[in-house]
Amino acid sequence: MKTSWDYTQELVSYVTEKQPSIQAAMDHAVDVLASQINPKTTKLLRTYNYDKIETQLLAHLTIVLRKEPPPKTTIAFYLGLFDQSAGLLNKYEHQSMYICGSERFAIDDEGEWACGPTWFPNYRYFPRSFFKQLGKLEGRNELLTGFLLSQTCAAAFAIKAAPLLAQSVSTDKHPVPIACGHDAGNIFVVCYATPDGITKP
Repeated sequence: MKTSWDYTQELVSYVTEKQPSIQAAMDHAVDVLASQINPKTTKLLRTYNYDKIETQLLAHLTIVLRKEPPPKTTIAFYLGLFDQSAGLLNKYEHQSMYICGSERFAIDDEGEWACGPTWFPNYRYFPRSFFKQLGKLEGRNELLTGFLLSQTCAAAFAIKAAPLLAQSVSTDKHPVPIACGHDAGNIFVVCYATPDGITKP
């Protein structure tokens, strides 16, 4: 039987390899998790306006980069997820996402970000309404399906945000690693970015 970790690897690997739109990444996640998620979640994911979420997230990132630009010494960026509780008596859990950057970069043997952030902007937290919907629908379950879907969305968004992040530090030395993951789990490099585009890791 597949574990949450197995599904995480499968879903993030798809994003890393195919570099899809958020829409395509979430459609793939629905196909992979079809037997594990409830019908209301499937309906949400099949009908959600992903252009809207992409526009919303990119707009927020643009504001952050303008108000609190990363130092030019930043060589890597990380989109992190962490658990939050919501609802009456904290009855459900959802993910929140933030952005940070580092002047050093390494992924250790456990797949963890081995360097602490040096750019940690005040407005690093992204709007979370979509993640809250996923958490409310999926709740807390053994497979962590709400997280799996949120991780897929975050990975696909990282691909879209990558050129903008690279442009913010105007690097022409080496492509900038763009990573995402959960603060209490593993981290994945989803692409390397320059202001002109991205390459696969």
